Amino acid sequence: MQTLHVNGYDMSYLDLGQPNGNPPLVCVHGSLCDFRIWGAVSGPLSKRHRLICVSLRHFFPEAWDGKGDTYSIAQHVDDVIAFI
Repeated sequence: MQTLHVNGYDMSYLDLGQPNGNPPLVCVHGSLCDFRIWGAVSGPLSKRHRLICVSLRHFFPEAWDGKGDTYSIAQHVDDVIAFI
């Protein structure tokens, strides 16, 4: 697991596989999970692609206390755009 500082936040992600001439795949989880959801498909996908699985703001591995106003779809979109 690595982190990248994005919009004032350290976004966690996994970087798997090799480019092999194919475009990288950026995998973004839904609202009820985190980057670990990609575990079942990361092996096969990473054989042909560089696979980058991000964990959105306030999701695992962060332990969020529910305070603040930085949990929104708009914030997640801004973070993913800045991450890419």
